[in-house]
Amino acid sequence: MALDFEEFCAANPAAADFAPVIEATRAVLKSPVETASLEDTASTPFGPATPLLDLMEVPAERRALLDPPQHMNQRRDPALLQALLELNRSDMDVIALKAAKAKLLGR
Repeated sequence: MALDFEEFCAANPAAADFAPVIEATRAVLKSPVETASLEDTASTPFGPATPLLDLMEVPAERRALLDPPQHMNQRRDPALLQALLELNRSDMDVIALKAAKAKLLGR
């Protein structure tokens, strides 16, 4: 990725417009299609899995046996994102770029 957030939004204005995809899915499946946004489910007990557990009518007693989810793939520090963007925009060869990113990420 060589675009910053604003450039990405400008180049892909419909990237987060899921309504057409959802409607097309409903039309093809001819079955109920339930949706839930990540933003709305982030603070629920099982995150994005909570609406699925609700649809499956998993009782509270069974849910109590489940381990709560770990927060993964969270947005990184803005300074780190900027450093990664600068690496992506560099003229490094693939191997050097991969090594530089690994070092930056502490891998």
